Amino acid sequence: MHGGWDRPTLLREFSITTIPETNDIQMWLMLILYRSLTEFPYGFDSRYRGLDHVLQALNWDASSRHDLIYGIPFAHFPHQRQSSTENSYWHHFGPAATAGSAGWLDSPAIMRLLARLRTDYSHLQVLLKAQTTDQQLKIGSAVYDTALSLLQDALKQTGHLCYIISG
Repeated sequence: MHGGWDRPTLLREFSITTIPETNDIQMWLMLILYRSLTEFPYGFDSRYRGLDHVLQALNWDASSRHDLIYGIPFAHFPHQRQSSTENSYWHHFGPAATAGSAGWLDSPAIMRLLARLRTDYSHLQVLLKAQTTDQQLKIGSAVYDTALSLLQDALKQTGHLCYIISG
């Protein structure tokens, strides 16, 4: 969802004297996996609170709301993939910002969330008509449409999604 580095920028920022420490797990995971990431023209930006408000009004549980807004934390990646990889390394995957995070969704998770979004779309329209003064609901409605588009495109293009949210 978020990009920022290209080869010239990396070469400029990481001159021979400023290469990150070899024990900086977070930085190396990001560098290794960055080439595999594709940026989508969607983002929740600061509007994720509106989306969370809408999902709460539609009776989504906290875990499903978190999965849609942030993705599944990478610390869970080895468990879901039956990987022998030490899961403590995946805990470090993400931006080096206090408020930043990184998560992922595989095809089954995308399909589950997409089906729920599609099912609840008509309920959202009823809520919008009934609560015309709720500004968070209106903001969240626009982000709801963004979430629908994001999941549909991710499913078509790659079948999975990586969330990188910089703080």
